[in-house]
Amino acid sequence: HLANIILNKPVVPEFLQGRSKSENISGSVIKLLTDEKAAKELTDDFAEIRKALGSQNEEKPSMKAARYILNILNKTKSAKKKAA
Repeated sequence: HLANIILNKPVVPEFLQGRSKSENISGSVIKLLTDEKAAKELTDDFAEIRKALGSQNEEKPSMKAARYILNILNKTKSAKKKAA
């Protein structure tokens, strides 16, 4: 899960292949619903992820990505003009 990669720790359980059993999934859900400490930790981790991704800014992530791509395209266009 991307959250686990960003924070370099297990934030969100991954229920792939042999772990995708109802007992595993329901156990994780029940823990979040009944364990206040676990729920708060998850909430705090997601706040940290949002901060790491820069979402505290007013700009939406989709706009940030679009601006980044346009910047790359403009650099490529400028390089082609110089080469011509």
